[in-house]
Amino acid sequence: MINNNSLYNSPIKQVHNFHEITDIDQRKSFLQGLLNENPDKNIDYAPEEPLTKQQISYYSELLEGRYEKRGSQYIDRYMRAFMMLLTSNRSSGLGFFAKKRKKETEGFLNDFKLDEYSASSTSDEKKAMIKEEWADCAACYISSCTSSKAYSSAFLGMIPMPDKNVAIKIAADIDTALNEVPQTYDLDKRSLPIYEVFVDTYKTLLENGESLFREYILGKR
Repeated sequence: MINNNSLYNSPIKQVHNFHEITDIDQRKSFLQGLLNENPDKNIDYAPEEPLTKQQISYYSELLEGRYEKRGSQYIDRYMRAFMMLLTSNRSSGLGFFAKKRKKETEGFLNDFKLDEYSASSTSDEKKAMIKEEWADCAACYISSCTSSKAYSSAFLGMIPMPDKNVAIKIAADIDTALNEVPQTYDLDKRSLPIYEVFVDTYKTLLENGESLFREYILGKR
């Protein structure tokens, strides 16, 4: 289901984009090395365009904002926010808890640095870098779903689901978390930039992703 080319389209054993470094401590160290003009010689880094010091510094800032270290492990704040939105109870958009749920939903969206992205003072270059971080989060979620036997099976993991069904399920997750839940609280226009990045990443990573997402949307009607 995943195309042969990754999100970053790198040759084997060569790092085209620092997001390919999956170990977060190593990723931090790598960026710091670039900033200090002392890159890690153990990593064959071959970017299409060298990063400026300003870009490296901001990528480092984004990384610090996205990952929270607890003990020896890192918590991906973007992924946590996505999962919280996905599991939100949309029916709570009505009634006594509506204001509280709306505030929580806004908080989850802001965990994606949406306030900074939306600010008029944020440059187009920084907005593009924030969107790159969103795309990496989307890629992590999609790849974790397609590689999970539990996610891609039915009846307590006993019956594997067809690839198409798994893809439609992922599309539904993205739509629920970043469109339907925010829409319950009139926040769908705010969440739209994140939603669009996740959908674009879905279409890039999954074979026939564009037609599959279209099929999912048509099936909702």
